[in-house]
Amino acid sequence: MFPFGMINIHASLLPRWRGAAPIMHALMAGDEEVGVTLMKIHPHRFDVGEIVSQKKISVPLHLTRKELTPQLAVLGAELIEDALPGLAQKLAAAVPQPENGVTLAPKIDSSYGKFDWNNITAIELYNRWRGLHGAIPLFTKWGSKTIKLEKLEPPVSDSVATPLTKDLNVRPGILLYHKKRRTILCRCVDSWIQISELCLVGRPVRKALDFRNGFLLKEHRDNWYFGP
Repeated sequence: MFPFGMINIHASLLPRWRGAAPIMHALMAGDEEVGVTLMKIHPHRFDVGEIVSQKKISVPLHLTRKELTPQLAVLGAELIEDALPGLAQKLAAAVPQPENGVTLAPKIDSSYGKFDWNNITAIELYNRWRGLHGAIPLFTKWGSKTIKLEKLEPPVSDSVATPLTKDLNVRPGILLYHKKRRTILCRCVDSWIQISELCLVGRPVRKALDFRNGFLLKEHRDNWYFGP
């Protein structure tokens, strides 16, 4: 029925990120280079077939899953177009996947939206947001309220936040507002993540300035913490 066998486009540079969610895992891991693989399909085994061809692109720090996915879709279409002329010869020349460099990309569920400010670095949190953006939101607690982190910006160093921390007990989860950047800074274990859009669950999304004015300023400064 299939004299040439079957082929598949996988959204990673195999053998890296075998599994159901390669784009999400690549971004969450902070990969600076990603791509697509045209491969042969092995019955009853996923993402292990011989590589027919690959294309790769670099990933800017700001790129999210929603932006990267269509770019990889275009690359995949180009791989198919390139493979059709002389397909039999290209399939015969397919090479086994390397045994080294195998990583897995299991299906993502809502548990990935939960995290602990005491156990995550700013770049890890930023990359998690990039990988999950538009699919699974990041949640944190503010007292008894649940907060959804709608949009994050790249981390900043202590030199940016230090002028705002006088007389404060700086620990993971503490919140500052940076007027020039118009972002809320939240301390992770190593540095500061910038939050530009957020909301109480069930309420409209607010810019950082609006959240500060509408919520934070109504609270005592000791309550400017996300956690646990």
